[in-house]
Amino acid sequence: MWSFNSQEQRVIALGLVIIVIGCCVRWLSITWHAPAVLTHEVEESVQLISINEADYKQLDRLPGIGKTLAARIIHYRLDHGPYTDIHQLRKVKGMTEKVFRQIYFRVKL
Repeated sequence: MWSFNSQEQRVIALGLVIIVIGCCVRWLSITWHAPAVLTHEVEESVQLISINEADYKQLDRLPGIGKTLAARIIHYRLDHGPYTDIHQLRKVKGMTEKVFRQIYFRVKL
């Protein structure tokens, strides 16, 4: 088949490593920044719920949020003051990463 000397083999190996690293970086940038890309689409189709004003019933309608977690979100707000960042929801007991991702585009301050 083909026969490469050691310098050519190193160049080919380096090229493959660069391609693999580039693919990994691209994949990570897409998965980490996907929420920013989708925000506009979701905001147009879903009525956003204010986590600083919502009552139990409004929070309970969010995916993954039941009565217990809705109560905890409100109690956290009452104990610590108004939310200043949506990511503060992660501090609420019982708020898993999965649930947080499900509601991230459905809530606002």
